[in-house]
Amino acid sequence: NVMLTDGRSFDAELLGTHARRDFAILKIEAKDLPYYELGDSGALEKGSWVVALGHPMGIIGSEATGNDVPAVTAGVVTGIGRKMMANSGGFDFKLYPDAIETDLPLFFGNSGGPLVDMEGKLVGVNAAIRMGGEPRSFSVPMATVKGFLAMLEKGEDAVDGDEPAGFLD
Repeated sequence: NVMLTDGRSFDAELLGTHARRDFAILKIEAKDLPYYELGDSGALEKGSWVVALGHPMGIIGSEATGNDVPAVTAGVVTGIGRKMMANSGGFDFKLYPDAIETDLPLFFGNSGGPLVDMEGKLVGVNAAIRMGGEPRSFSVPMATVKGFLAMLEKGEDAVDGDEPAGFLD
């Protein structure tokens, strides 16, 4: 189910996933949808300012709750091409071999939300946070997502070339 900030809710069809890198493509039947212009994640460098937006758990920032303003955090890129593995519970490991690392404090449930540059262009998909110490968050670069779009749009689950079939099973 996809819930928009204007209160509309749609059943979604899962077209394809990249389970190991933790992103997917969903399809909904709707018109007049808001969207972000795609940015160039390759143009980011350490010190670039970025903003994370989101509606974690559908609670913060939705018309249904009387607050249609998204949760917003701003910060700087602290690393490019970071390699990171995250445990999302049990034996469910996610791999981020080329993550954008930022000092943004993200909220639980904010995964999948947009990371935008200072022009408001989508440069990444928020994926994970590091607990303890100074806030660190990790996002999948749009260049990575774009590399798998054709496969996902055809309804195929994506895997990396060096990832054996059934690896996560």
